[in-house]
Amino acid sequence: MSTTSRNRTSTPNALLGLVSNVFKLLPQIFNMPESLIEQNEGRKHVLIIVSVLLAVIAIGGFAGFAVLNHRTSIENQVCVPFYYYNSTANRCQPQTISPACAPNHPNAKIYFACSGTNVTPDICPNNYTFNSAKSQCIINTNTTTLSSVTSTSVITSATTTINVVKPKFSQQFCLNGDQNATVMRYAIANGVKCFRADIYISEAEMNFIANATKAGAQYIGILDYATVGAQISRYGCISGCNWTLDTWNASVATAVADYPEIHVWEIYNEPLEPNFVSGYENRNASHYFNMIKSAYSIIKKSNPNATIVCFGGAQIFSFSSNTVPYEFSFYKQVWQYGAAKYCDAISLHAYSQPYYNFSQIVYNGETLEQSYNNTLNMYENLTGKPIWITETGIPSNNWTAGVNYSEQKQAAFLRQDFDFFASHQFVKRIYWFHLIGYANRGADLGLLNITTMQPKPAWYSFLYFVDNETN
Repeated sequence: MSTTSRNRTSTPNALLGLVSNVFKLLPQIFNMPESLIEQNEGRKHVLIIVSVLLAVIAIGGFAGFAVLNHRTSIENQVCVPFYYYNSTANRCQPQTISPACAPNHPNAKIYFACSGTNVTPDICPNNYTFNSAKSQCIINTNTTTLSSVTSTSVITSATTTINVVKPKFSQQFCLNGDQNATVMRYAIANGVKCFRADIYISEAEMNFIANATKAGAQYIGILDYATVGAQISRYGCISGCNWTLDTWNASVATAVADYPEIHVWEIYNEPLEPNFVSGYENRNASHYFNMIKSAYSIIKKSNPNATIVCFGGAQIFSFSSNTVPYEFSFYKQVWQYGAAKYCDAISLHAYSQPYYNFSQIVYNGETLEQSYNNTLNMYENLTGKPIWITETGIPSNNWTAGVNYSEQKQAAFLRQDFDFFASHQFVKRIYWFHLIGYANRGADLGLLNITTMQPKPAWYSFLYFVDNETN
């Protein structure tokens, strides 16, 4: 829950107290005898003074409320989702939402979604059931009585009384951060704390990260091809591709100096992905080890408390039969070179296309869940380090031929995905990819609609986990 909702009720009480004090202080402020206030002429003066003061207080109170309420703040007359700019009132005001979808208002803490005017019951999180009468998700119990979603609910039946506590997660649930100030404010206002981004050596990027951090964001910075100035396309490196280890070291040092707000650094993004291979990072295990070792030394010299995340997102699932064995063999070599000394955690990427349900059969009679679990345990056994899932997600529209993705399937997958990783205590963070998808890639993995920026059903599934973090 955001601090916004906790602070709103204090504003009226503060205003009443201030008004009361103003009345008490009037005789002293204006050097008037109290008897004058009782006279007609005195009353006129008092009425004028009080009217002016009340107007000032009202304006100040409204301004304070607007500051407290992130969702009504205005910047260049651009309002966050669910609000529109009212030019007459010069403020952001809530959009009109149909009654069936009213709980989708950002202030609501009821987790279900609307598709048009129809409430979809399939996005309730695990251990919750959709109640059509209330149009909300309610917790399952071992009695016939169902309790509304609250922090702690007491369920009473004819035979027993049970305290039902909402699940709490030790993990943090995060987003790969879109460089869009409006949606970032929206995510932060809804309680999202942690984000991930490629680090460019550019003033625009530095300013964005600095401002987002001031607003409450915590970033993991990816040191990769972007940092050394290589230009990557979906077809591979197209410029700045011949960088060396010296180039890497100089770029890391510059990034650490330019981004003092970042305290967590990930060493490259998907080093084995052919499109991302460039320069010194040429899928050679000894080269990648050297990049880790030198980056660790540079970063820790500047900030001994910084966290270094290695492996850059090893794939947890085999798109072909040999993806996981090949990548695991590579990272095993990196570990054998001595990477354990220079890594505080490791990162994995969890993409399951074309599969979208953990019960689906994938390889050798295994379910998707079993396949994920086997790979996850392989890396935990190899390293013994905390594991961060720095990318995971599926699209809400068709990406792979023959797979009918949908917003509802995306939301259902997010629940299964996050529940699975949260069940492993050595997994510490899970980053969904992406807050906004990529329109030019033919697939939309984002939690907000690319065109309207309105939340999809998966956004509310995501908030369920964010709201139940314990840290």
